[in-house]
Amino acid sequence: MHLAKRILKSPAYLLLPAAVFHILLTTSLLIAGQKQWLPNTLDINGTAVSITPDGTGFVKDAIVLADYLRQGDLLAWINQPYSFHVKIYAISFAVCGQLCGQNILAAEPFNLLYYLCMLILQARSSIFGRGLSRP
Repeated sequence: MHLAKRILKSPAYLLLPAAVFHILLTTSLLIAGQKQWLPNTLDINGTAVSITPDGTGFVKDAIVLADYLRQGDLLAWINQPYSFHVKIYAISFAVCGQLCGQNILAAEPFNLLYYLCMLILQARSSIFGRGLSRP
């Protein structure tokens, strides 16, 4: 029981429910996009085209770069003239794209990592009462 109390006192216990929430939300967006429930908002891959109109292009670029990684052509991946963040997402598409398709779920590992890092940084500033720029 003592361990349970310690865990509940720590803000880290909120990371698991936050991760589950993020994955469920991403999956819901993908399903809504595939069913075309919000055709002017989400494309068939679950990309929020009404918020990020360039998102569709980034997904296509990440898929192209992921093909280089799957073929083992790291040098070609590095030398392609795409943005750094597209190259990062290509790693996720190369690893997860075969499993869950070339959609927003393939980008979920990095998106989830970014989301949890933001929560940790926000919790840090809330708990210790200082901004991110101060030591």
